[in-house]
Amino acid sequence: LPVIDVNERRMDFVFLLQDDTYLHLEFQTTFSINDLKRFKLYDTALYDKTGRNIYTYVIYGADITKADEHLDHGSIQYRANAIYMKDYDGDDIFRRLSYKVYHQETLDDDEQLQLVFLPLMHSKKKRTELATDVVELANQVKDEKQRFQLIGTTVGIADKFLEDSYVDKMMEVFKMTRIAQKVYEDGIEEGRQEGRQEGIEVIQEAILSYLESRFDLRSNDIQHKVKSIDEMDVLKALIAKLYKAESEKHALQLIDQALKND
Repeated sequence: LPVIDVNERRMDFVFLLQDDTYLHLEFQTTFSINDLKRFKLYDTALYDKTGRNIYTYVIYGADITKADEHLDHGSIQYRANAIYMKDYDGDDIFRRLSYKVYHQETLDDDEQLQLVFLPLMHSKKKRTELATDVVELANQVKDEKQRFQLIGTTVGIADKFLEDSYVDKMMEVFKMTRIAQKVYEDGIEEGRQEGRQEGIEVIQEAILSYLESRFDLRSNDIQHKVKSIDEMDVLKALIAKLYKAESEKHALQLIDQALKND
């Protein structure tokens, strides 16, 4: 019998829930029955490793109006529940969220989710343009912790359906914001200790948010390593490299390398 080998593949997101089951999320802008078969292999390998039940949902971009959810392979029955973002008016939601952000109103949990998923919703804009707009808007959120969580999650999700060049463009937009300017100007150019420390902490939090959203890396060991890096130049180089990391293993190697250079 052939051996199931998924070593070269990576599930988009897997969350361990409070009821000790897994929530497996996949993001798709196209549909193929082969994708469903691939998700089945993912779940089979994960169950074989952990013994936990897995519930899979596939979030489809606005271009997809219908997709198969069920595979009938005789005794093997598999279901990946479809969620269609075409049912959401991205332009209307973006206007409403923009009003709240620019009036410094707090976004609740549902609104934060809407902002993160906006690039996949139905819109008159191109997906790449909408993703860039979302990062720009997220950078205007008043609460600093919420701001960087939104940025990290948005970029982490966009990495699943946008080409690398567009993800890089989103990061360039982030670098040009007032927050990034404060990090670079106050923290580096003017060399003020207070501004420098604030800049270091901002970049550390951005790195941790991104690692959690993309690779589900949130252990105390990871947090300790990132917060042990206190050289601005090293942190700047690290965050630029992490956004291009190909895997969790690659990201961990980059962090260890940064610690040596610190």
